[in-house]
Amino acid sequence: MKLNRTNSITAVLMIFAVFAAPALAGNAAPQQAARFSVIETANGFLRLDQENGSISICKEENGQMICKVGADERRAYQVEIDRINQQLDKIKIRLDALEGRKSAAKLDPDASKAKEEDEFNRALKFADKAFRHFFGMVKELKKEEQKDAI
Repeated sequence: MKLNRTNSITAVLMIFAVFAAPALAGNAAPQQAARFSVIETANGFLRLDQENGSISICKEENGQMICKVGADERRAYQVEIDRINQQLDKIKIRLDALEGRKSAAKLDPDASKAKEEDEFNRALKFADKAFRHFFGMVKELKKEEQKDAI
């Protein structure tokens, strides 16, 4: 097998690809974009959150950077807070109604006892009717047997 110049270059490139390319790729880690962009203004700085698009106004006060939410974001937050408060009010009303049913017995135990006694009396009346009907049927059967025996 005769090596010519093209084969030699190909061999060198293959060796380079096998050994050197992974090492170079490991060093070339992807650059992660910064989350915030800061723009200097006459009154301080604007900080842009590149993930959610919110803008904060930042100023230096007493050696510290203080950032406040912009007016548009504040309105958006207030709208969301109002929506959540309305939802919470509905939940409270429903909870009060549900607890009202259960707590009526706790607030007035005599009313709860009276209700239980009414239910018990209805059950007794039903059982009384059922037994009377059953024993009436037994009496009728006995009468029929006596007629058949004669």
